[in-house]
Amino acid sequence: MLIGYLDEAEARIEEIIAQLHSVNPLAASRFLRSLERVHERLARYPRSGYRIPEFPQHRCREFVVRPYRFFYFVDEAQKMIWIVDVWHGAQLPTAPQLPALY
Repeated sequence: MLIGYLDEAEARIEEIIAQLHSVNPLAASRFLRSLERVHERLARYPRSGYRIPEFPQHRCREFVVRPYRFFYFVDEAQKMIWIVDVWHGAQLPTAPQLPALY
């Protein structure tokens, strides 16, 4: 499966990477490598993420690249995994918002 980011999640991850890079470029590189490894696993095993503990009935799942939580859903028809939101682990998330088509 392919992996895509909804606009808001993509903007958030770009902001996180830029902030990390400005403080510690090596940490930003390690974070990106960890994120790539998770993407590779998800592409092969789309349901390998966890149910969101705060929203166990929600359609989205999550994976963690410390210290961030990534919320995603699987679109079987499109054969896509969509990352819809990114939160710092210290934040209490609100329910991830799916696009109107889902």
